Amino acid sequence: MVDADSKVIGKISIDDVVDVIEEEYSENVARMAGTDAEELEKKSPFQIAKLRLPWLLVTLFIEMIAVFVVQSHDVILGKVILLAAFMPIISALSGNTGLQSAAIVVRGIDTGNVNINRWWEPLGRQFKTNLLVGFVLALIVGLSGAFISDTDKFRFGLSVGISMFISINIAGLIGTVTPIISKKIGFDPAITSGPFETAFQDVIGISIFLTVATYLLTH
Repeated sequence: MVDADSKVIGKISIDDVVDVIEEEYSENVARMAGTDAEELEKKSPFQIAKLRLPWLLVTLFIEMIAVFVVQSHDVILGKVILLAAFMPIISALSGNTGLQSAAIVVRGIDTGNVNINRWWEPLGRQFKTNLLVGFVLALIVGLSGAFISDTDKFRFGLSVGISMFISINIAGLIGTVTPIISKKIGFDPAITSGPFETAFQDVIGISIFLTVATYLLTH
């Protein structure tokens, strides 16, 4: 470090730099979950609840849409009960994929590696990555579904595999664009990305799965 006259007055070690980077990263991860990095140390339980509850309420409202989606497909679920067993798998894997994409983009924005004015660059990278991830997961889940199913193994496995592939890629898209849009309109992408991405992806993933399954298993 130097003063106004460019005289050396001290130095910043690499350890200090690493500590700052780790602290900022931890804070961003906490914000993605709808929390504050220092909430346990500096805030009362009431303040912590006030900080976290709005995001959970928004998530709850969006997740309630999934209830109506499932209810509207009660006929196919009644006929093929095994579909219900694969719903949480598709929701969890696609949701985690979206959160991974969001975390990478948020980190890239913080470090300057992602330029929101050139949004198509991170979108293209994540799209290609999620195509590969989606294909591998869809193949595994599809084969597992075909092996477990006791009726029409091919169609059931195809339903699960196609749903997994589509959900993974939509999740990656949402996880990539949400931080960019948030930053563009002036919100903190670390705060907005996690809750919204997870909630929307649950609804979309379940909708895709049951729609595809209904079509393939009834035609």
